[in-house]
Amino acid sequence: MRPPIMMRRINVVLIFFTICLLSSCATSPSQPTVLTNTTAFFDDNYSSSGRIYLKNKYQIPKPMFEFYNQKIAKYLSLTGFEVMAEENQADRILTFKLEVDDGTTTTNTGSYSAVVPNYNPYNPANPISYGTAERAYSYNITTFKRAFKLDISNIINSLTQEYEPIFTAVTTSNGSCNNISEVFDEMLFAMFNNFDSANGQNRKLNVAGEVNC
Repeated sequence: MRPPIMMRRINVVLIFFTICLLSSCATSPSQPTVLTNTTAFFDDNYSSSGRIYLKNKYQIPKPMFEFYNQKIAKYLSLTGFEVMAEENQADRILTFKLEVDDGTTTTNTGSYSAVVPNYNPYNPANPISYGTAERAYSYNITTFKRAFKLDISNIINSLTQEYEPIFTAVTTSNGSCNNISEVFDEMLFAMFNNFDSANGQNRKLNVAGEVNC
């Protein structure tokens, strides 16, 4: 049974401020941000609690899986789950998937006014004057769509790998960086901000961060 709405709202606020201590929530004019969109779907009787195991369903290489595993586990603990080391110790499993598309390239064209010098050798008193000229520009911008997908299931029988899906969510962002590890912290923050508060509704969030790409 899900806790009362007021208690859930209080828990969400407390979790949000706790997560803010782990991620920079404040923005400044010079600080890069990642614009994210998150949508989650879950059963009516779903609750963010219980013993959970992070399963490598998509055969992510072990060093990479452990890198993301530790980050996700920290947020799960703050949300109310107890993260287990073995699947047979848990009653739920979590799987996640990271995707980046091939990118979409657009060409920006236009013009601008530039100040140009004019040299007149027949006017020795003032040989240089200045005017304006139109200059054209053209450059390409490639934008990548990055997706972080997360699923939680009840474990019916771990030996036969029988599971009951109860929660699914996806956080996406678009940008010029195609290395998802550079924006994962920001997307993870967006994923767990109001984690299970809005069933089927898009949550847009602009998250401050550091992108070295």
